[in-house]
Amino acid sequence: MTQVDTPTVYSVDIIESERGWGCRLEDTLYFNNAQSAQAYVAEYNRKHNPVTESRFSVPDWYMYALLQQTTQIDKDLLWITKKYSNATATVQNT
Repeated sequence: MTQVDTPTVYSVDIIESERGWGCRLEDTLYFNNAQSAQAYVAEYNRKHNPVTESRFSVPDWYMYALLQQTTQIDKDLLWITKKYSNATATVQNT
């Protein structure tokens, strides 16, 4: 039996949430190491969900990043992580 090389990647979901409409998956980003994925999630959420005076208020519309899980992928598909593999915690303005 042939052993298949399946590297681990870390997926980060970008989720949009709107009062009355619920949540929807906006995008999924893939990272080849946990540190980059966690840094991206922390910076994205810091930038797009600043702390307000009232800790209990929730805006009507917001976006957030969520580190989902590690995923085993075929090594031939590893190119999908290239865009984010060397990502710093810099989040682009949208």
